[in-house]
Amino acid sequence: MTKETCCRFIQGCTGDLPSTSDERVINMFKEYDKNSDGFIERTDFLLFYQKACNQKPDTVRENLRHHNIRADLKKLSEVKEVESFAAHEMPRLKISKNQTYFDLLMNLLDKTSPKVSGEAWNLVQMLSTSPELYTRVL
Repeated sequence: MTKETCCRFIQGCTGDLPSTSDERVINMFKEYDKNSDGFIERTDFLLFYQKACNQKPDTVRENLRHHNIRADLKKLSEVKEVESFAAHEMPRLKISKNQTYFDLLMNLLDKTSPKVSGEAWNLVQMLSTSPELYTRVL
């Protein structure tokens, strides 16, 4: 890693592009450019990351997320989500088509705390129209 690529790495993590004279770049090279040749070798970069994982795990996770790495450490670009499901298997259709489930959800709107009823309303807005309700409206 050169100082320039270190700057781009920091930009990927933080969104701001530092200069090569930025304190973060200088400190990283002071600690991890073991042979002072202007490059951080892969093994030294991995030591940096290992230390960061131990000392600042939340920051490392956020940095990885900014680099499009999922929590399971897979790159988003390399993941193919399984899309082979039938529409009738979708939870939003199952809830709206089962009148018992739909009625229970409607009861949550009236008989619970504002927080619970707010979340229930958010769920109701994602559902398909209940066939029974649709028939009554027509």
